[in-house]
Amino acid sequence: MRPALKQMGDYFASALPHCKALNMRMDLIEDAHAIMSMPYDERLIGDPSTGVIHGGAVSALMDSCGGASVLHILKIPMHQ
Repeated sequence: MRPALKQMGDYFASALPHCKALNMRMDLIEDAHAIMSMPYDERLIGDPSTGVIHGGAVSALMDSCGGASVLHILKIPMHQ
């Protein structure tokens, strides 16, 4: 990832309260593509019998990643 895009992606992942709380990070953002990740955390388990992460956390990851991709392709600044 180019340095300017890395900086923008890091800002995006840390500026949104839910991204920060869920410890999300931007792994790639370029050419209208975004890849974000969220580490496994036992606090986010939705089903203790299986250890599966709660759907709300997964949905927040998908929504944030999609939003970052759209902001990037529309050239909307992600930081002040």
